[in-house]
Amino acid sequence: MGKGSDGQLSLLGADETAPEPSRVASARWARHEAPGGLGFGTLEVSAEELAREASIALVIAETPGTWSEVNLLDVRHLALPLDAAALERHVAALAADVRAGRRACVLAADPTLAPLVVGMALVELGATSEEAVAALGGRSVLGAERHAALVERAVARGRERARDSTPLFAHAREPSPPDPLAGLDERADRLAGAVLGAAIGDAMGHPTELVRSLDAIRERWPPDGVRGYVLFIEDEGRRVAPYTDDTQMAEVVLRALLWGRERDADLDATMTHLAAGLVEWAARPLGGHRAPGNACLSGCAELARGVPWREAGGARAGGCGSVVRAYPFGLVYADDLGRAERWAVEHSKLTHRDPIALAACAAMAVGVARAFRGDPVPLALSEMVAAACRWSPRTGQLMAEAWAEADEGVSPEETLSRLEGWAAHEAIAAAVYLVARHPDDPSSAILEAANTPGDSDSLATLAGALVGARVGARALPRAWIDELERSAALLALAETI
Repeated sequence: MGKGSDGQLSLLGADETAPEPSRVASARWARHEAPGGLGFGTLEVSAEELAREASIALVIAETPGTWSEVNLLDVRHLALPLDAAALERHVAALAADVRAGRRACVLAADPTLAPLVVGMALVELGATSEEAVAALGGRSVLGAERHAALVERAVARGRERARDSTPLFAHAREPSPPDPLAGLDERADRLAGAVLGAAIGDAMGHPTELVRSLDAIRERWPPDGVRGYVLFIEDEGRRVAPYTDDTQMAEVVLRALLWGRERDADLDATMTHLAAGLVEWAARPLGGHRAPGNACLSGCAELARGVPWREAGGARAGGCGSVVRAYPFGLVYADDLGRAERWAVEHSKLTHRDPIALAACAAMAVGVARAFRGDPVPLALSEMVAAACRWSPRTGQLMAEAWAEADEGVSPEETLSRLEGWAAHEAIAAAVYLVARHPDDPSSAILEAANTPGDSDSLATLAGALVGARVGARALPRAWIDELERSAALLALAETI
């Protein structure tokens, strides 16, 4: 949907030749054959000046295909059901893709539906209904002239605002949406930095978690690995980057601590309430199951059977499943470091009772509290090591060695290939390494953690929480906050701490 020489929108036909690329706009129609017999056509349009280098790819599947086949296009995908409400959500998501400068795609087995949603998206982006109908009628590869009335009704439905004089891609001149962080004082900014930083790290490391080498990560996301979100889902009409079970559990923990603080509950009452929350999470997690670890599920199963919370976790369970949800203790009890440490340790026992897991939770709670309070980085890291040594000297030693490697300039390829983070002591040691390297740069800490061959989402969660608590949410890229799953809900929760 570039602009023709007469200034009107045009759509190339299958037998037409695209105009020569220009600074302003270019378009290309092509037919492709994918493996498995899937035939499809694409119309790709870029408009560098008019749409911030955005492009739309219109895809019409002629025979049913699989996602892997469609992925050959290397574009964003929207499945298109017939439900009217879902259709509206897809239109909004497609428009958001274009506004953000991402490649976008509409996939539909029925060839009348793909142009319909694109026409609706054009109106969402600022075109008039007449422009959208003109774009999809006339010289359409689908013979869309016979569908013009359908398109006109669709794009007009629910869009009665006066836009007749609004040019296409008017969004490029629209004001930015309100800043979700506006009005936060320093304390609230740091609380939000920890909560959002942890969740952003979780989502950033989500797709790389099972990629088993740094070379493989770089080959899959060239040239330097992931530099932003690469995995998306649709959530209530928004295209968002999903986090994992790490953030799901951390939210359960944070809500339980706030529940206990409101009631001045003691440790046993708070942990009993947390146990019920984790049992509910294991059965019906908000957002669905996100590949939780076996130790977490086993502990929850024991809790559901009535095993006391201090005995539910495996005695030798030393994975990182408890430390990734331990940062809330450092926020809620930042003014009581002893309590933050002790309660974080006790909470680990619901699912992980190995000393390395207890030590990692102690260190994480103390580190987040120190970061939130604004303590100097060397003091915060030394107190993390000291806290770990109180529960597992082995864990404290590994953390001290990782800190030394960061100070000595040992490359992340070397250190983070050894500290993969599946075990709790490795995860917290890797977190120390990342914080020591990037104490004031949450983006670099998160991306470095995400581009690792180990438990990348967990490492990025820990790094995001620690650095985020130190520098605040305003230091996080705005786009990462906006595109994060349930970012508004997490921000609201952080504001209640």
